[in-house]
Amino acid sequence: HTFEPIFFYRKKGSTKEISVGGGEWGEGINNFDCHVSATPQSNFNAENMKQHPAQKSIEVMKWLVNAATSKGELVADPFSGSGTTGIAANQLGRSFHGVEINKEFIELANKRIAAYG
Repeated sequence: HTFEPIFFYRKKGSTKEISVGGGEWGEGINNFDCHVSATPQSNFNAENMKQHPAQKSIEVMKWLVNAATSKGELVADPFSGSGTTGIAANQLGRSFHGVEINKEFIELANKRIAAYG
């Protein structure tokens, strides 16, 4: 298993927290949201084929996108990499804006989002 951090930022002043099972995660104890997921490398196949060193699984990103946003909202990923967040956002009916400086990963993300998102 590998553990990949997910940094979740909210707009300044936002009171929105990640919801799990209808309740607020953390019950208002803090305003920092964190999710750590064990991701077995052997399970990277099909749409999850590992093509980026820090790639998350689509299932993990779908969980986060679904927990943090509603249909039609914008999901922004400032380190888009292979486009996994874009795939998750599109599959869940969200708008997506990704930023990536590596041209190879921009091409990869665009292809993956077109194929799976």
